[in-house]
Amino acid sequence: MIVMEEYLTPEEVAQKLKLHPSTIMRLLRTGQIPGYKVVGSWRINPTELDAWMEQRKNKRTEKD
Repeated sequence: MIVMEEYLTPEEVAQKLKLHPSTIMRLLRTGQIPGYKVVGSWRINPTELDAWMEQRKNKRTEKD
């Protein structure tokens, strides 16, 4: 059985990360945040977003 996760909109991601929605859109268009276009609208998998955030956190920790 396939379990479908609830995907997030760019606006929901912006609220979660406390960023402006246009920043999220720019990051999506440039491929910096993992996301998928579905019928012209962006959707973000929360598990992939969490992994992306963890990866960014680890890179920052390595620099310190």
